[in-house]
Amino acid sequence: MKLLIFLLLIVSTHQTQTDFGLPYLEEDFIQVKRKFGKPKPTRLTLIIHAKVRSYPGISIEVKENAPAISIQSGEVIRVDSTTHRSHFVIIDHGNNIQAIYYHLKDTKVKIGQSVKKGEIIGTSSNQGLTVVNCIGLEIKKNGERIDPETIIKLP
Repeated sequence: MKLLIFLLLIVSTHQTQTDFGLPYLEEDFIQVKRKFGKPKPTRLTLIIHAKVRSYPGISIEVKENAPAISIQSGEVIRVDSTTHRSHFVIIDHGNNIQAIYYHLKDTKVKIGQSVKKGEIIGTSSNQGLTVVNCIGLEIKKNGERIDPETIIKLP
């Protein structure tokens, strides 16, 4: 009996790619602009001899003012703004998975708020270090960055 309960607990806490939704509405999708990993150096980085860093997430080009959507239920643990990310939201989705949604024009959530999968958490923008209207998504599992496409299925 204890083994059965243990196995049920493992199955119920294991999240798969199909458990997670998209961070945008399907009708707003244009293209995946930048993927996880090392980006191509830009003309600016070549001119200033800047170090080209590995890209920590994905940038998804969407229509102007498209809503940014929570990929899973969870709790908002940070809402902030920086120069390179613009407005951003961090949601703890449980099972040691956190998602950072960035390049937002505004946010619709507050720290400590519970959100459901599919809930609007902000609005896309071309702010921060981007020139197209997009939603940035970074995923951390056990504190380490992972490729978001390992848990969400993009077109």
